Amino acid sequence: MAVLLDIQDLHFQYPGASQHVLSGVNVTIEEGEFVALAGRNGSGKSTLARILNGQLHSSSGSILLGGEALTPTNKQAQRRRIGYVFQNPDHQFIGATVWDDLAFGLENHSVHRETMIQRMNYYVRLLRLEDLLHKAPHQLSGGQKQRVGLAGILVLKPDIIILDEATSMLDPKGRHEVMLALKEISNQGITILMITHDMEEVLEADRFIVMHQGSIVADNVPHAVFDDGPLLETTGLKRPFVVELQQELSKAGITFEQDCHSEKELIDHLCKYNFQV
Repeated sequence: MAVLLDIQDLHFQYPGASQHVLSGVNVTIEEGEFVALAGRNGSGKSTLARILNGQLHSSSGSILLGGEALTPTNKQAQRRRIGYVFQNPDHQFIGATVWDDLAFGLENHSVHRETMIQRMNYYVRLLRLEDLLHKAPHQLSGGQKQRVGLAGILVLKPDIIILDEATSMLDPKGRHEVMLALKEISNQGITILMITHDMEEVLEADRFIVMHQGSIVADNVPHAVFDDGPLLETTGLKRPFVVELQQELSKAGITFEQDCHSEKELIDHLCKYNFQV
């Protein structure tokens, strides 16, 4: 796959601060990847997201999106290629109904009506929003609001979607709905950068990037990162329950050919293991 996002030696320091928030960040993300980004509060992950979204400007370093540099002079055109999902879904709504909200961005971009309706219908089906189209935003649950927010971004055809703690304000049902939607989106080949504190969510990603004190200290598949005890101790991250249980089972001699990414997968593997024994 081709490199979509290329971040090189990125630094950032808030005015009046004595230290950099970002110190030499280097990372590349390929087209179609689903990447999780985590770290303690103050590690720099949200600052990085705001720089990518154009809310902040880096002190030094470079960002290439599809081979083109993100600069203050071209940021408006380039940032249209980056979809940003807010932590609070209410901050994204503009239209009086779900349908109106999905149409708003397309109308602003002067998309032809026939194309607009085709796109809207496609993502409505993909994210299972058919029963919500004529509802007002205040009538929706938190999970429904975030799914609508995702659809409102997807209809604009961005190259990458950035989610900044997009499930942190949701209940377990709402989180589950959003994670299912993200898997559907990822399966369509859309690039996702998900900033999260939830280690269970990290298991759904292809890659897990960990930030600590403004730098990237790990970049690997999730299970490989969770196997690194000293790294977890340094960064303050905890293993998901599914990973901890797998590790304990492995110590007892019960191993599987593939890593489990959910409790359901673990139960399925255990059932097969017991059946074979």
